[in-house]
Order: sequence, then structure tokens, then C-alpha cells
Amino acid sequence: MRTIIDAVLALELDVLALQEVTADMYAVLRRRINTWSVYRRRHVSEDYFVATAVRVAPGQPEDKRTSYAFPWTQHGRHLLSVRRGRWTLVNAHAESGSRAAQRDHRAAQLQYMSRMQEADAEQNYVLTGDLNLRPGEDLCLLTSGWREAKAARVCPGSELTKEWTWKRGSFQGRYDRVYLWSPGTETARCASMGVLASGVWGQLHHGPRRVGRRVASWRRRGQRGPGAAAGSETAW
Repeated sequence: MRTIIDAVLALELDVLALQEVTADMYAVLRRRINTWSVYRRRHVSEDYFVATAVRVAPGQPEDKRTSYAFPWTQHGRHLLSVRRGRWTLVNAHAESGSRAAQRDHRAAQLQYMSRMQEADAEQNYVLTGDLNLRPGEDLCLLTSGWREAKAARVCPGSELTKEWTWKRGSFQGRYDRVYLWSPGTETARCASMGVLASGVWGQLHHGPRRVGRRVASWRRRGQRGPGAAAGSETAW
């Protein structure tokens, strides 16, 4: 775990969004980046959970951590939200599997996530994590105004993104995604994206994952030029 953390910290990130974290891994994470704010859900039914680490400390009363345990799950799946200023960062682990019950659970979870922005429609949202998405399952997100983060530029220290984020033998899938949602007066975009050196991921039991540096920035719609940028840039 320490090797993985050191590899991603070398990219000078602002946010780490991790899934399938165990208690031992979480302890290492907190020790290694003890100047960051590190969050998890307190009560979980499985021996793993999602964890989010944020470099910037809370700056106002609204900058809080909240979590939500999906009621439609067989595996203790949940999400973790962290708010910083105009950004709400959502780290989720959705139901895995291709059986009918698993697909139904995942569909209900995705439907819930597609409406998260209704709680505060003035925020910019980033939804990321192991969503276990199959082709077409993100329709509820897209029709609710979410956009999948894509970028033509590869961020420094990374490689080109692959068409898959999970692979085992001959089976592969693009299960891990990043989505953006912005209020009507602003727009968020993904400036760059990439995959870390593959040698790190041999230590993960879940196989190679797309975990890289992603930059999102926002500006008010209708403004143009370099001076029009507002808000912040966040490196993932």
C-alpha cells in the first residue's frame, strides 16, 4: 500500500479516491499522508470500504464528509461524498456482477447517484469510483446531465488510458469511470487523464485499474479568454 501511495503522490495530486480499502490499508494511508484530510464511512458490513483523501483542509462550515449505504446491495456497497468549496467529490463502489439481482441492485444505485446533484444544484460534482458499469448502464446519469470525463491530453507522469479498467484472463471491462455535473451557469471539464505505470498494479488483488491524474476546472458560461477562468483546478 505504501508503494502505491508513494507512486500517486509523486504526481502532486489534490484528491485520492480509493475503493476496496481494508482497515490495514487505511491505517497506512493515514500515516503516510497525515497532513491531508482522510475520510471513510464509519460503519460498514464488509471488511473493505471506499476512502477519500483531500489535500485541502475544510475552509467553511459546509465543507463536510457524508456517506450513504445503498439499501439495494448484497456486498455492503456505499458512497462517500466530500465537499470543498464549490466542489462535491463523490467516491462510489457500486454492485458488481452480471446476474439479474446484481444488475437490479446496480441500476438502483446508479439511479440514486444520477440525482445526487438535486440536493445542492449550485455545486460542481465529480462522481468517480468502481461503478462496475456495463455498456449502456450509465444512461440514467447521462439523461440527468452528467457527462463522462474524457480528455485528449495525457497528464504528466502517466500513460495513455486503455479501453479497459479491469482485466482477468480474457475478460475485461471498463468498470471504473469519472463523471462531471455542473450547474446551469458554469461548466466543468476534464483537462487531462492518464494511467499510472502498470508495475504498481501487480500489488492489487482486483487486477489492473485505471487510476491516474485527472484535472477538472470550471468557468462561468458566457465568459471567454484566459481571464475568464474561475474557481479551481483539482488534480486526481
